[in-house]
Amino acid sequence: MALTFRRSWSDPDLDQYRDTVVRFIEEHMLPGDEAARHRGHVGHELWRQAGQTGLLCTDIPEQWGGAGGDFRHEAVFYEEMARRSLTGLNASVHTIVAHYLLNHGTDAQRQRYLPRLVSGECVGAIAMTEPGTGSDLQGIRTRAERSGAGYVINGSKTFISNGFLAGLVLVVAKTDPTQGARGLSMFIVDTADCPGYRVGRVLDKMGLKAQDTSELFFDDVAVGPEQLLGGREGQGFFQLMADLPYERLIIGVTALAAMEGAYQARWTTCASARPSVRAWPISRTPASSWPRSPPRSPWAAPSSTAAWKTWWPAGSTPPPPPWPSSGVPKRRAGWWTPACSCSAATAT
Repeated sequence: MALTFRRSWSDPDLDQYRDTVVRFIEEHMLPGDEAARHRGHVGHELWRQAGQTGLLCTDIPEQWGGAGGDFRHEAVFYEEMARRSLTGLNASVHTIVAHYLLNHGTDAQRQRYLPRLVSGECVGAIAMTEPGTGSDLQGIRTRAERSGAGYVINGSKTFISNGFLAGLVLVVAKTDPTQGARGLSMFIVDTADCPGYRVGRVLDKMGLKAQDTSELFFDDVAVGPEQLLGGREGQGFFQLMADLPYERLIIGVTALAAMEGAYQARWTTCASARPSVRAWPISRTPASSWPRSPPRSPWAAPSSTAAWKTWWPAGSTPPPPPWPSSGVPKRRAGWWTPACSCSAATAT
């Protein structure tokens, strides 16, 4: 049956907001998604349109330029994009950047950057993952060394979501390699007219084709003391850990909505299929040229060649059974397996 249940945390105002989100997605995002998949990014204009519609950073307080909503407003946007497999506009990473500024930044940093994130004028990214180290914070090699009153950043990052379009990058770097976790700090890098900052490839991934996942390079990038997140060195690790629950909640919301979307898409396809196709039991439908598992037991073999043939649709030619016509069926791993499993064809 179709999924029509209502979120327990919803209310009439959120339902009205969801209508706005759906209308924006269908009018502005869906039509350009195919082109964005080929291009590797959605472009800045879509971000600005989302900001003008009031869909970005909705749980940021009004005093910092946000809508003053709560996480439910964010969840509605993530859900409706995930249901339609739209991944190009990575609003979740964008919002996470805003929350680092909200929760750990100084008032001056909040005032300077949060309104730009809310409006979509500036796209946010987090530069943590590095080549060869993954997201292991202990293995980070990017350095931020003191230079006068400020810092000079050198290093490279990879697999950075929103990296190609980012106007603001939170860079995790080591300020004191001798202090372990206490030697990490986060810096706000404004990428516009930033000498030494360079965007590398937009990575060609197996999925998420419309999302700009990029390499970033920092060659003697100079930042002032006002660009150290929170204004204190050595707080980067603790700032990252503090916001992990928020990030994990986003993943859960998005994953559930994606499953609902997949189910709904399959239901719609089946409901519109020919009656003869709808009536055929899926357990009797062969996958490629492999036989399906018999309905009476997931591991039972047919007792005869005649029984073997009954598993195949009428009018089709079944492949020869996996035993001599004069012999008794022999159990072989790879033949009598559940429909969605794979095993080696080793005789037993």
